[in-house]
Amino acid sequence: MESDKMEIYESLIRWLRVLQLSAPHDNVEHLSDGVALAQALNQIAPEMFSDNWLSKIKSDVGHNWRLKVSNLKKIIEGVYVYYQDILSLNLAEELRPDAMKIAEKCDGFELGRLLQLILGCAVNCLEKQKYITQIMELEESLQRNIMAALQDIEYVWQGASPSRNSINAPSLDVKTLQEDRDSLAQKCHETNKKMLILIEEKSVLQQEISKLQVIIERYEHPNLIGDDGTSLGPIQLGSSRYNDLRKVVDGLKDELLQAETARDDLKMKSAMQEKEISDLQVKIDELHVSMVEFCFSLLWEDPWRAGQIHILRYLGFMQCGEN
Repeated sequence: MESDKMEIYESLIRWLRVLQLSAPHDNVEHLSDGVALAQALNQIAPEMFSDNWLSKIKSDVGHNWRLKVSNLKKIIEGVYVYYQDILSLNLAEELRPDAMKIAEKCDGFELGRLLQLILGCAVNCLEKQKYITQIMELEESLQRNIMAALQDIEYVWQGASPSRNSINAPSLDVKTLQEDRDSLAQKCHETNKKMLILIEEKSVLQQEISKLQVIIERYEHPNLIGDDGTSLGPIQLGSSRYNDLRKVVDGLKDELLQAETARDDLKMKSAMQEKEISDLQVKIDELHVSMVEFCFSLLWEDPWRAGQIHILRYLGFMQCGEN
């Protein structure tokens, strides 16, 4: 069990790399001074962890564990205030990480607990969609560990916070969202097929138009060439042959006009199909984001409910389906 916890905490350290922090943050020792953690909070929730707050975190503390403890206590207290005031959550006191152990002994277990809380800030902040998307782009094993870390956070609800703008879990159903997404994906596929057919028809019509234009050019030329390749000489205005050829030319022009009209219709249909595909893709993307946010919301509201493990499998399946 302890080894599983440490694996999860190591995954959280790897998750920090996504944030592209300037302070060293590759291992427990780097993070034990709190500088990188403070930078992460400043990036995640600048309205709470402002630049002024960040300036109070001492950098270049070296091996001075007292300064490390001071930094970590500011961070831990700030996180608890953020959960209570911004997220309207009251964290259990037993979740409070031990700043002394992190600073003095580079305790990976206590640091992992603090990273869990920072992760919770990320997936519930104003820019939560960005951080959720970043998590979904990580490799599958990291995703599983990060989701497990979220499940492991114990807290007591103190009322809903309207600022969280989270999804109302009872009003949504993962299966329904998946069915809608699959239906839209099928429509998108069918529309793509129709557009390919229209493009092919347009190409055929374009070839026909080119042929008709060549024929018209030949008939409108003053010197015609017979079937045997010999010149028929100039056509006299008003002659029977002239009138016959004039009818042929007029007929070909009508065919050309019809072909061009059909081509323009196909262009319009193709443009409409492309717009429909674009609209369907936007709906698919919106459903994808809704499903991801729903799953995170579900984990966040009831992390110990039986059956939540299926959400982890579902998210893994959904990412594989996109690949």
